[in-house]
Amino acid sequence: MSVKCKKNGEDYLALRITIEPYVLFPIIILILVGIYVPYVQRTNDWNPIYFLTLLLLIYSWISYTSMRYRIWWEKGRVYQRSGDMIITSVDINDIKEIKQESSDLATLAAYNRPSKRITLYAETSEGPEQIDVSLIHFKINDVKGLMRRIHEKRPDLEMPKGWG
Repeated sequence: MSVKCKKNGEDYLALRITIEPYVLFPIIILILVGIYVPYVQRTNDWNPIYFLTLLLLIYSWISYTSMRYRIWWEKGRVYQRSGDMIITSVDINDIKEIKQESSDLATLAAYNRPSKRITLYAETSEGPEQIDVSLIHFKINDVKGLMRRIHEKRPDLEMPKGWG
């Protein structure tokens, strides 16, 4: 269930983060450390442990910036805060199209958009805007709640299959 509360007299909905995408890699690293411990004891060669520690630190930094990514609804607007703390907002009336998308290899390599997402395309007074709602990063029920809210306010918009 998504976080719903009254904030400043208006409905407010914040999508909750799911930790599943962030758990597997550290577990793999810990298993590899366990495998290399006998090797390190036998050879006194710490390089594999240093390398795994470096990988874990890099992954921790990526995870930290990813966990700062947020989507919320407030006062008829959808807001997105990216990992670099830039906030984008789109008024419900400015949304022109909603699509479910997946990243190609180039987009995955650039690491600047979620791999599986619902994208809200809007035309604002400042020009075109888009908000990416990750289908991996957020709890699916929360994303469905956001899509329901958008559909209630804008029944004229075509929703992606299975989301309306």
